[in-house]
Amino acid sequence: DEVREDLGHLPAVSYWEGAPDAYLDLAEEGGFDADRVAEIRGAVALEAYYQSYEDKRELITDLLWADPDAEDGADGGLASHVSEQFRVKLDDEVETAEANLDLRGEDDVRFAVIDTDAFTHRYDFPPTTLLLDELHRRNREDERFVTVGLGMDELFLRSTEPLDVRSV
Repeated sequence: DEVREDLGHLPAVSYWEGAPDAYLDLAEEGGFDADRVAEIRGAVALEAYYQSYEDKRELITDLLWADPDAEDGADGGLASHVSEQFRVKLDDEVETAEANLDLRGEDDVRFAVIDTDAFTHRYDFPPTTLLLDELHRRNREDERFVTVGLGMDELFLRSTEPLDVRSV
């Protein structure tokens, strides 16, 4: 009970989309609105990628528990700054990838297909899976939609509905 108040925003931070209302309410009660939660999520994703071989415990702690109501903005500034780097890097990569998406349909399913070897950076941010998730979120509509990332030795699928991989 004594740490409950400090942890209320963590469940909401873990969702890229579709966080349960109860989690969003807990974050809001702790002073973390939806924009702040998204900033923290992006900052953690970027730092986790770049610091994958380093101990990042203190940095992640600073990002997750910064005071959003600090008078000078100093506590919340780190997550905001890192989140901006996250957004710029992701948006640049998405722009390149979207220009090279092959959109097609089969029966009543729309597909977005991209050659991940040619249009993603294997050793730079964002990683292929994060990029494909973002492409999927930005291109799907209220229809059956599948994003396919195809490389020499990898196949990534993201779908709005369950799918039979063998059929794809």
